[in-house]
Amino acid sequence: MPIEAIHRYLVEYDIVPELNPLPTTPFDPPPPSYLLRPRPQRGSTGSPAPVPLPPTPANRPRREPSASANRRRSSRLLDEDEPVTPILADVSEVQKTLAQVAQRHFQEYQVKEVETLASFMCVVKAKARMRG
Repeated sequence: MPIEAIHRYLVEYDIVPELNPLPTTPFDPPPPSYLLRPRPQRGSTGSPAPVPLPPTPANRPRREPSASANRRRSSRLLDEDEPVTPILADVSEVQKTLAQVAQRHFQEYQVKEVETLASFMCVVKAKARMRG
């Protein structure tokens, strides 16, 4: 199966494996078999954290002028180090592992007939509304 189809499947069902550390960092990536581990649950049993208030003139933090803020952008760019080239795992092994993740989900995921019919009816109604 093409890797693009596997990527679409993983995104469609929100089963894209999480990587830590990210492959764009200079740290050694985990082996491709790391992707086969189940994802941790995102939800928590505790109460949600309070949402911070949007900044208003009354509660907005003050901006302190700093020496680096007054420097020209070009001189700041000269001070930056060269970016470190990330270390990437074997691409073919990662593709095989992602295919295994998709295959495992496909075999375990069972669609109820009612869900299929309900989604079909929603699509038909939406198309009918667009026409008329």
